[in-house]
Amino acid sequence: MANKKRRTKNRKKNVNQGYIFPVPLAAFLAVVMAVSLSYLWLCGRNEDLGSAIKRLENKKSDVSRKIANEEYKWSIMTSPKRLSAALAKHNLDMSWPSEENVVKISNIDVYLNPDHGISKNTYGELKDPTSRDI
Repeated sequence: MANKKRRTKNRKKNVNQGYIFPVPLAAFLAVVMAVSLSYLWLCGRNEDLGSAIKRLENKKSDVSRKIANEEYKWSIMTSPKRLSAALAKHNLDMSWPSEENVVKISNIDVYLNPDHGISKNTYGELKDPTSRDI
């Protein structure tokens, strides 16, 4: 028998080239990672805004308390008894106006306009009482 040549298989084709990562799975993991990082960023931003709101609310309550304190001091300081004492302290001779010198305004929308006398404010529009509507 003649020597038959054996064909050898190309063994390089069978060499394992490593594990190939599937592209759809990589895309899905990238999206999940982006959503997770966005969620963490939003949580951090939310906590920062919450602490800023709390700090501003505390500041507002402090300012409100100071305003109430100053209004109380002002009301005490402007009481008739205190005004009389301050006038006497500084040797000022002043008296309250008489009844006919007091101007009483009943409607809050009416105000004194320096150009046209008394005018009425209707939704930001100034009307001259001396002008006539034609």
